[in-house]
Amino acid sequence: AQVPWLLRAMGAAVADAYAVLGVQLGADRAAVRRAYRSLALRCHPDKCAPARRAEAEARFKEIGAAYELLSGAGAAAPPPRPRPRAPPSAPRGLPERKIWFARGSASVGRAYRGMEGEDLARERQEAFDRVAQWLGANEDVVLEVRGYCLNSEIALKSRDALAKARAEKAVQYFVTKCSLAAEMFRTLPGTAGVEFQGVEFVPLTRIDVDGTFQPDALGVDGDVLADVAQACRGAAAVLEIHHGGNVQLARARLAAVKRNLQDRGVGVVRGRLVRGDLEVARFYLQASPG
Repeated sequence: AQVPWLLRAMGAAVADAYAVLGVQLGADRAAVRRAYRSLALRCHPDKCAPARRAEAEARFKEIGAAYELLSGAGAAAPPPRPRPRAPPSAPRGLPERKIWFARGSASVGRAYRGMEGEDLARERQEAFDRVAQWLGANEDVVLEVRGYCLNSEIALKSRDALAKARAEKAVQYFVTKCSLAAEMFRTLPGTAGVEFQGVEFVPLTRIDVDGTFQPDALGVDGDVLADVAQACRGAAAVLEIHHGGNVQLARARLAAVKRNLQDRGVGVVRGRLVRGDLEVARFYLQASPG
């Protein structure tokens, strides 16, 4: 692909590159990098209408070329700054880690056909409401929800479906009854055969850097991975690859970013694909129990 005319020539002025990124002449690397990431997310071709895709791709390449030029041109080094990290205390204090469900039921409310007393159903809803209230006060948290099912609850062929339904019903309750954003939740595959019937919650805190993908590229900026490694400080991360529909490319990106993180000493406890409007990698820290 050709670099746009503004930066095509070897002697392209550094001043022009600063202008492309919208930063002051002589801005330090930190400012240049922030501007690049912001523009790359806003101008990504996958976010525009098909009729404007060619224009968006040209603009995206121009932004990338400007960033590459300034990175190699020796923009002034920034003063020492702490790497971004997730506040370790943010996800703690979750009032309920597990909530019990009635035998064979995926209902947050009272199980049908009199399968449980009203007091038990009320206690379950109150537990959900406590979690919802906590989430409302911790909007930077993403909550993973996993459903569980006992072997003795239901026929073998239906156990996984029941576990999955419990997680889905839990999220539905939070969104429709508690007015929480659906983007705050991730459902995990259900688990059968354990000594618990209900749902389990795992709170995650997002690390405040995103990895932006160039079109058809698998990796993200090395500075992003360095920030993630610094934030994790030896802890494992949860990795999400957001994509616009190309599942094959998203899977390849997941494998590549996971491998790049492992090369930097960061383990990935879970990786998943998330369908959306952006083509980015997002990173989370999992809270320790308690």
